[in-house]
Formats: sequence, C-alpha cells, structure tokens
Amino acid sequence: MSESDGFHTSTNLLEQPVETVVTPTRHSIYYFELVIFRVQDVLFKVPKHGFMIDGTIFPDMFSLPVSGGAMPQGSCDENPIMLPVDISQTDFHGFLLLLYPYFDRERETGVATYEELVGALKLATMWEFDEVRKKAIFRLSPILTERPTVEQILLAKEYDVKSWLRDGYLTLIRKSDLSIQQLCDPFQLDWKTIARVFAIQSYSRHSTWRQTIFLEDEFQYPSSKQVEEYLDTVFEDEFKVMRVDVLE
Repeated sequence: MSESDGFHTSTNLLEQPVETVVTPTRHSIYYFELVIFRVQDVLFKVPKHGFMIDGTIFPDMFSLPVSGGAMPQGSCDENPIMLPVDISQTDFHGFLLLLYPYFDRERETGVATYEELVGALKLATMWEFDEVRKKAIFRLSPILTERPTVEQILLAKEYDVKSWLRDGYLTLIRKSDLSIQQLCDPFQLDWKTIARVFAIQSYSRHSTWRQTIFLEDEFQYPSSKQVEEYLDTVFEDEFKVMRVDVLE
C-alpha cells in the first residue's frame, strides 16, 4: 500500500527494537492468595490475608510443611481446611461478613443477622481476632437492648463481655417486678447469680431513717452511684477476670 493512499508503509516488525522482558513482582497487599475452608457440607473460598493475624493460629497453620507432591491443606476443594463440627455455616458466614464486609453482594454491605453476629463473636473470641470481636460487640450492643436481659447476661458470661454483664445486672436490679421466674425462663441464670441480684436489689430498696435539723423524719435510700458501687463489690470476683474491650 503506497503513501499516496493515506497510509504509511508498515515497517518490518523484525527491524523494531526488542523490549527487555521484565518479570512482574507481586504487590505486597493487592495480590490475594485464596484459601478454602469446609464448614459442615459447604466450602468457602476466601482471601488468605484476612486470616494472617499475628498471635492467632492461622499463620502457623498456613506455614506447616507439606510432604513431597501433596497439595497444601486449603489449596483445593478436595483438600479444604476442615473446621470443627461445633462451628456452623451461620457462625463462619457471620465472621466473614465482619472480616470481609465488601464481599457479600446479596445484601446491603455489612448487614448481618443477630445469629450471624453472635457467631462472629464466638469465632473472633475463640480465634483471638480482636478487631472482629470489637465489631461484633459494637453491632450487637444495640440489638441486645431489645432482647431478654438474661440472654444478654448469658452471652456476656460465655464470650467474656464485661460491659454487657454489668449493664445486664443493673437492668435486672432496677426492675420493680423482678421475679425468680424471669431469671429462669426462657433462659436460666445460675442460683449464685440469682441470689446476688436479689441481694443487691434488696440493698437498693433499703431505707435508713434520720431526723433532719428541723426535727422532721426523713428516709434515705442508696443513690444510684452507691448501688453501682455495691454491685461492683458483690460481683468483683467475676468482673476482675473479664476482658475489657475498648470500642472506638
């Protein structure tokens, strides 16, 4: 084809300078390696980096040596990392929602059910994922205000959440119609806790008599601060061994 046709004649490709081939390097953050978990009868394939948290079991698990020719556990569907039977799909899904909130496109980003958030708290506490644990506590706190107080207390005891436990005790103590039945059905508190709750409630309602400078009779009741201080004393053995989570 001539130059007069509006096109320049192509140069022979063999005559063009050859560029040096550079082997690309992997980005230190945005080059995801995937890992496969099996939870009950479902496989989850997720980025490995979220599990590489210092102080947890996963970095050591992923670094275990593999015998010649074997596929590393978690590298394929045929050899996934098997999670214990007491971990449900709901637990793991809830944990992943807080670990990777941008992956679930079926729902509004970051939305999780109550059961999923409890599952996330369970696994984050078990695996010592502090940031996921804080997120779960933050998300669950307003939800628990709408659920039975005894349920909140039992969750606090199981997953070591001091703020929930103390707030739950205070809520029970302030109930004017508190009964043993409310502390046993549908959730059962232990009898030692029940006895302590009623003892603090009795203290909060105990009045003392004194005579004013005008010789008038006056009955005084413990202030809210005094009641809280008494609660902290009664449950000191329980509170002092619990974690203190600093939520942002």
